[in-house]
Amino acid sequence: MNELETITSEEVGTGRLAEEVARVADVLEKQNKLSRRLFLGIVFGVGTAIGASIIASILILAFSRIMTAVGLDTLVDSNQLKNLVEHQLEQQTPQE
Repeated sequence: MNELETITSEEVGTGRLAEEVARVADVLEKQNKLSRRLFLGIVFGVGTAIGASIIASILILAFSRIMTAVGLDTLVDSNQLKNLVEHQLEQQTPQE
């Protein structure tokens, strides 16, 4: 009687396995459609661009506030810094 029970449970397991394989094949076929992949690519691309823009704007805002708090914004805007950079470039540029 144990053999009959084993065969029956194996057959049931095989039937379930076949159904599951068919279901997985169906799902994979739907996922691999060109139109679905194109749509998902566009959605992920737009999401990445929007996310990167938000992060960049937050970083720029934080950096500008830090520079204002430290007082570097007046130094960056001044002609003194411009003259200092030009002078350093002149000294480092080889003369012929």
